Amino acid sequence: MNDRKTLVCTTLMYPSAIPPGGQWMLESARRQGIEVEVIGAGMLYENFWLSKCVRLWEAIGRYDQYEHVVFVDGIDTFFVAPLDELHDGFRRYRHDFVIAGEHICWPCGHLTDHPRFAEGGRYRFPCAGFWMATWPAFLRTFAALLAMPHTDRPLDDGQTIYNCDQARYQLGMAEGTLAIGIDTEQRLSQCLHRLDDRWTPENPDIDWTNPQRPRNRATGQQPCTIHLNGPDKRQLARLREVLFC
Repeated sequence: MNDRKTLVCTTLMYPSAIPPGGQWMLESARRQGIEVEVIGAGMLYENFWLSKCVRLWEAIGRYDQYEHVVFVDGIDTFFVAPLDELHDGFRRYRHDFVIAGEHICWPCGHLTDHPRFAEGGRYRFPCAGFWMATWPAFLRTFAALLAMPHTDRPLDDGQTIYNCDQARYQLGMAEGTLAIGIDTEQRLSQCLHRLDDRWTPENPDIDWTNPQRPRNRATGQQPCTIHLNGPDKRQLARLREVLFC
């Protein structure tokens, strides 16, 4: 199981039972010898910001026994590599807080051409479905996230900085208040978006020759986690079949 210095966690709001996507995420973690701390038993889902960040902070912000923390979205993520590979990928980046990268700038579409996101290639925009940090960087980053002023300014798809964690990350990074690196190489997390019938994402392009460990053709990397973000969650059962059956 996990080394005692790394906390792997998720928030899964489940008043009664963990939903299938959450059960499959935990199943994939067990396959890799990873123990995930699940936060949210008996809670109702509120919104991206409250349920993924505020409740997480309330649950683990007081901990002091860890050196690293890994967070994954609870109902649309699969682990395909053990924890030591996550650490190897994390060390490749110069930042002490690294968030997943993807090819679209959502929900802050107006930041698509912002200088902060000008470099890094195709996967230069932050995705809040995965992040990994040293413990001090986690404390520092969440203090900054929690200090950001609430606003109901509308963003893409009706999101706002109040209800969307990804909006806070994007705006904070653009403003320079968050010192966060982006997993532009897809070493840690692969965001799948708009899957087609051949199991080749339109963007990015994935090589499924080894279905248990897909490779990103653009970067040459085999990500440690696979994140079926966005509306394509309906493909979760199918992706599980390909990865594990």
